[in-house]
Amino acid sequence: MWVHVVPSNRRVSQAVRQAVRQAVRQAVRQADQVMAEQSGTNVNAVMTCYVCLEPCLARSDCRCQAVVHECCLRDVEQQLATTVCTICKHVIGEPAAAPAPEPEPEPEPEVEPEVEPEALCTVCIGVVYIFLLYCICGWIGKCVLFLVSVPVEYFLAFWTVLHLGCVLAVVALSVVVHLITQII
Repeated sequence: MWVHVVPSNRRVSQAVRQAVRQAVRQAVRQADQVMAEQSGTNVNAVMTCYVCLEPCLARSDCRCQAVVHECCLRDVEQQLATTVCTICKHVIGEPAAAPAPEPEPEPEPEVEPEVEPEALCTVCIGVVYIFLLYCICGWIGKCVLFLVSVPVEYFLAFWTVLHLGCVLAVVALSVVVHLITQII
């Protein structure tokens, strides 16, 4: 007696799907070969599908436009349950983006001009001039204090607070005198 085992519906449907896929792949391959022959392209020089590694003339409809059979692409979509391209990671069927505009060249960094010796010399002379003005104004202020009988211990010491106070007083007095002479 023979026992006939009937496969479950799920196994049958998977087997039918695989058979249909293989038939479609074979038809696509044959169509690619016919297209290659008609266009005068060497069949062996045809690009290779990145899924099944068979000759292929078709390109995917995503941004990377990889060489792939339509049926192979759909198989990958079904197996991975996604519509994202495995190469460029963009949605399959999304139109290819226009080429990105070339970025504007970055402006060259401005190179600071070298300091000319004359400019450096001018700065040095200015610093020396201000220092001498500071010392002279302080000494003038200390002389005024000495004339009004205020004892000044270190007359030449320009680093003291007394010297700074005398400088400020002399400068303020000279500004007031200048303003008064402008009014008159």
